[in-house]
Amino acid sequence: MGLINQALQVGRSALLSYQSALQIVGNNISNAGNPDHTRQTPGLSSINSPPNPEGMRPGSGVALTSLTRNLDESLENRLRDAIGQNQAGLARQQALGSLESLFDPTTGTQIGLQTAEFFNALQDVQNAP
Repeated sequence: MGLINQALQVGRSALLSYQSALQIVGNNISNAGNPDHTRQTPGLSSINSPPNPEGMRPGSGVALTSLTRNLDESLENRLRDAIGQNQAGLARQQALGSLESLFDPTTGTQIGLQTAEFFNALQDVQNAP
C-alpha cells in the first residue's frame, strides 16, 4: 500500500507543479502586448526523499522552486545609461541656471557690472589716495 501512496504523491506533486507552471505561461501569453510586463520562466526541480533502508534515494516528485524574470541585459544597461545622462544634464542645467542669474543684465546685480565698479573704485583710490 505504501508504494501506491508514494506513486500517487509523485503524480500529485507533478500535477500541482505543472499547473502552476502553466499559469505562469498563461500569464506570459495574456500580457504579451503589455510593455511593462517581463516574461517569467518557472523553475522546476525534483524532490528528494530520505534514503530507504537499501541506501537508495527514490524521487518524490517535482516542485516549482523558482520564478525567473527574463530581462534583456543590454537594453537594461542602455536604459540605466540614458537615465544617468538625463540626471547629469538636469544637474548641469540647474548649476548653469544659478550661474546665469549672476550674469543676467535685467537685474541690477550682474557680476560684470560689479566687477567694473570694483576696478573703477580701485582706479579712483589710485588717482586720489
